[in-house]
Amino acid sequence: MASLADSLLQQIMAAQSSTETSALSADGTSVQNGLAAAIPALITALSRNAQSKDGAEALDAAIAKDHDGSVIDNIGTYLQNPNLDDGNGILKHALGGQQESVQQGLSAQTGLDPQMIAKLLQMAAPLVLGMLAKQKQQQGLNADGLSDLLQQERAEQSQKNPDLMGMLTGMLDQDKDGGFMDDVQSMAGKLFGRRNNE
Repeated sequence: MASLADSLLQQIMAAQSSTETSALSADGTSVQNGLAAAIPALITALSRNAQSKDGAEALDAAIAKDHDGSVIDNIGTYLQNPNLDDGNGILKHALGGQQESVQQGLSAQTGLDPQMIAKLLQMAAPLVLGMLAKQKQQQGLNADGLSDLLQQERAEQSQKNPDLMGMLTGMLDQDKDGGFMDDVQSMAGKLFGRRNNE
């Protein structure tokens, strides 16, 4: 059974190939390679944020408030006019001050321009939260359940692509001491507090 990340990538690529007008103007292989790195990057960031009780509850609340999962049922329509502002807001809170570093790292991994990586991350972020919203509804997940799901997804991606995931883990440990929980605690109050405060 495909992981949620792989399933989402397949759905995006299928929707892109059947959509006449798409925001993804690069060739299909480049887009697929970029998304194959961008989606795990987002899952890694979300899973690490959700390791703390506050982070998991903030994610759960954000999904309940702003993401009903309907975007997953209409990916083709979304690709014609993706909400990059929404995506950027999610990235600010998921990646914090490491957003540019992650973009540069993914650029080095994929060979894509950092600006293209930035756009793919912005486009993918609402889809990843939409995917989680679907799982929340279908499985009746609470904050702890979402956290467990994300940890499982991250573990699967780590087995599949250890180099990429190792790089992301290093970048997301903001103070480079291996103590990510300290970083999460410092972010917990602002995590996903978008729209009303921006």
